[in-house]
Amino acid sequence: AKTPRTIFQATAGTSIIFDLVQTGTSNDRTGNHLCDFSVDGNSIATVGIDCSNANIIERVTATRCTTAGIRLANFTNSTRIIRCGLTSNSGWGLQIEGVSTTTYSVEDTICSLNTLGGIDMEAGVNVLFKNVVSESNSGPALKIFRPNTHTNAFGNIVFDTLWCEDNGSTAPNFTLSIDAYNTDSLRAIQNVTFRQSRINSSSATRKHLSFGNCKGVTFDHCSFDASTASDALTLTSSSVEVAFIESASTWGGAVTGLSDTQVDNAIAQGTRCYF
Repeated sequence: AKTPRTIFQATAGTSIIFDLVQTGTSNDRTGNHLCDFSVDGNSIATVGIDCSNANIIERVTATRCTTAGIRLANFTNSTRIIRCGLTSNSGWGLQIEGVSTTTYSVEDTICSLNTLGGIDMEAGVNVLFKNVVSESNSGPALKIFRPNTHTNAFGNIVFDTLWCEDNGSTAPNFTLSIDAYNTDSLRAIQNVTFRQSRINSSSATRKHLSFGNCKGVTFDHCSFDASTASDALTLTSSSVEVAFIESASTWGGAVTGLSDTQVDNAIAQGTRCYF
């Protein structure tokens, strides 16, 4: 039999269903283990769970929130998100923000059917995503962006076995996006690694990625499929040292790989980019 699950549903006037962020400082609620329940924003609440400092969020579902199912706010450090389902939010499944948000991890979690996109990262240092699915989101599967309020370190991010499928059905129609508020190399998102990950376009005319100000992004034994756009890998001159290691070939079946034109265009657009 199915395990009964408690559902916390927003009513009129609810902004955040579970609020662990009180002041945005070290006085916030920390050391909590939230597990085995659901939050339903009911198209009223902005955020299902707002988190700061070090907490564990495990086997939780968050749905119908207008900004994010789960949001990691400023000063989130060492929080772990495990086996969660962040689905059908009119905002993002997962949103990360704050100039002092650093280490956190997301494992065995799905972000799906969210309107703005799957994962929105605006902060992070020494971060791990493992066995994460971002699928059927109207916006991008993953957006990493440095806002102009964030001048601290931002990088050393690993995506291990990330599955991105059928995202980006709304403009700008990219699956992955990495950029910063300007092209200053000091503001580049640095050292991002994708390992054994799948990047799928929701239709042939849509694109795999759009990278602006970043340095040291590596795709290691990844697969790309379903896009025939000549600029499916859209880079700029401030996309520096983007590497595709054993990640261009056809894998057979539906995984079509990258064309020579797509590869050549990526190398020509970026700076010191290679396959």
